[in-house]
Amino acid sequence: MNIYKQIIKEIKKYKTIVIARHIGADPDALGSQFALKEIITNLFPDKKVYSVGNPASRFRFFGVNDKIDD
Repeated sequence: MNIYKQIIKEIKKYKTIVIARHIGADPDALGSQFALKEIITNLFPDKKVYSVGNPASRFRFFGVNDKIDD
């Protein structure tokens, strides 16, 4: 099975997906995180998808992290 099919299989397993990034995020990390969230949300609208991490105030224009609700 190729890597893409494996990723899709894992995404399908869960109702909630949390995408975390490393501390001290740079534009690559932020862009990847927010893009992955957008892709998953568009392909699987029934999933709850959250992007989390320490705020990167100087790169706030990339997007805002989510707060996970209970």
